[in-house]
Amino acid sequence: MKILDIFRNLGKKDFAEKNYEFSSFRADAPENYVAIQAHALFTIIELISSLMSKCEVKVYKNGEEYRKQTYDILNFQPNRNQNAVEWKKEFFTKLLYDKAVLAVQRNDQLFIADGYNLEKRVLKDYLFTEVQRQDFKFTGSFSMRDVIYCEYGNVNADKFMDNIFNFYTKLMDTAAAKYHRSREEKGILKVSARAAGDPNYEETFKELMSEYFKDYFGKGNSVLPLFEGYEYAPGTAESTKKYSNEITDVRAIFEDALMRAAQAYKVPLSLVRGDVAGVKDSYNIMLTNCIDPLAEQISKELSNKLFTQEERIRGCEIVFDTTNVKHNDLFDIASGADKLIASGAASIDEVRHHAGLKELGEDWSTKHYITKNYATVDMVEGGETDDNSNTVQSGTETGSGTGTEEQP
Repeated sequence: MKILDIFRNLGKKDFAEKNYEFSSFRADAPENYVAIQAHALFTIIELISSLMSKCEVKVYKNGEEYRKQTYDILNFQPNRNQNAVEWKKEFFTKLLYDKAVLAVQRNDQLFIADGYNLEKRVLKDYLFTEVQRQDFKFTGSFSMRDVIYCEYGNVNADKFMDNIFNFYTKLMDTAAAKYHRSREEKGILKVSARAAGDPNYEETFKELMSEYFKDYFGKGNSVLPLFEGYEYAPGTAESTKKYSNEITDVRAIFEDALMRAAQAYKVPLSLVRGDVAGVKDSYNIMLTNCIDPLAEQISKELSNKLFTQEERIRGCEIVFDTTNVKHNDLFDIASGADKLIASGAASIDEVRHHAGLKELGEDWSTKHYITKNYATVDMVEGGETDDNSNTVQSGTETGSGTGTEEQP
C-alpha cells in the first residue's frame, strides 16, 4: 500500500503545481487502476531506461572521435548531483512515461526539467517558460534551439494502454470481489420453536445478529455466546473452502497487463517473463525495434543542438552507441573479433572497446591490419598467377597465408 500511496501522490501532490500534462495517474483513478498501471508501465519503462543508460555517448568532430568536455558531461557527470547513468535513466523514463522530456543547459551542466510551460509555434521555435527543476525555477524563457527536447512518437501506445488499463480495472474489481467472497464464512443458525415464541424474540435475535455475530466474525480468536434455543453450525467444507484460483485470477490480470505494455513499447515478451531460451534473439529484436530508434532520436537531437549545420556536414555529431546494451562473452565473439581485425574493418583497440576491455592505446593497437587473403577485384582479374596458384599484382602477393601485415 505504501507504493500505491506514492503513486497517488504523484498524481495529486507532487505534480499538482506543474504546468505540463500528467494525466496517466489521474487523481480520481480507482485504486486498482493505479496498481495495474504502475506495475505494467514502470516494469517496462525501467527495463528500457536501464538499457539506454548503458549506452556510451560518442562525440565526433570532423569525423574523428573526440573525448573532451562534451564527452565527459554526457558520459560521466551531466550535473553536480547526477552521474551519467542516473541522468540517462531519468531522461528516458520521462520520455517514455510523460511522452516528452526537456533538458536545459546552465553553467556547463545539463538539467532535466520537472515542469515547464510549452508554447508550440509552427513558423517559429517552440518556447519554454516556467522551467523548473525540483524547487528551483529557471529565470527567463528558452527557445527550442537552446534546449534538448524529445517527444515520444508512439501516441497509439498511450491511448491503447489507457483503454486496456480501464478494461483490466473492471476485471480486477470482479476478481477481487470473487476473492473476498471466497474467504467469507457462511453458516446456519437454527432457532427452536420455543426461542421463536419468546416475547423478546425480535430484540434477542437483533442483538445476536448485530453484536455477537459481528464480533465473532470480525475477530481472529473469538467466542460466540448463544441463548437457549439457538444453535449455530458453520457451513460445509464445500461452501467455506478458500479458492486458490481467485489469487491466480488476480495474478493473471497483472501479468497480462504487463504483456500488453511490453507489446506497446516493442519489448519482447520473453524478456519480460525472464525466459532463458532465445534470450540473445530477444535482445536483438529489442535493440532493433525499441533501443535503436530511441538512440537515433536522442543522437539527432543532441547533434542538432550542439553543432551547427556546417559542423555536422564536416562530420561533427553525437552518437548513442548501443553496442554495450548486450553482454559480450569473449569466447562467443572470438571468431568475429579475429575476422574484424583480419579484414581491416576494425583495429585491435576498437574490438577491445566493444568487447568491454580496456583499450591498449599503443601505436600498433590503433592501426588497421589485413591478411594476405584479401585483394581487390582488379588484382584478381588482371594479376598473374605464380606456381603456387597465388595471384601476384604489382609485387604484392595475395595467398592463403594467415599472417597479418599493415595495409600498404
